[in-house]
Amino acid sequence: MINAQSDTLTTELKKARTSKRVSQSALGEMAGIPQSHLSRIESAKVDPQLSTMVELARALELELVLVPR
Repeated sequence: MINAQSDTLTTELKKARTSKRVSQSALGEMAGIPQSHLSRIESAKVDPQLSTMVELARALELELVLVPR
């Protein structure tokens, strides 16, 4: 199961993917990960590695940014 911070991040990435009308398959190809793994990430069945999240964000023309709380 994923933690709250990852859940927020995956929710935002899914929103970005759907707003750009990109399928899971297409995003998986762009980011170099299988669609099935992307599905498990979006459904909170796995806690994704940071490198995976960076690749997904970049494929959606986004950047992950660390900001002070």
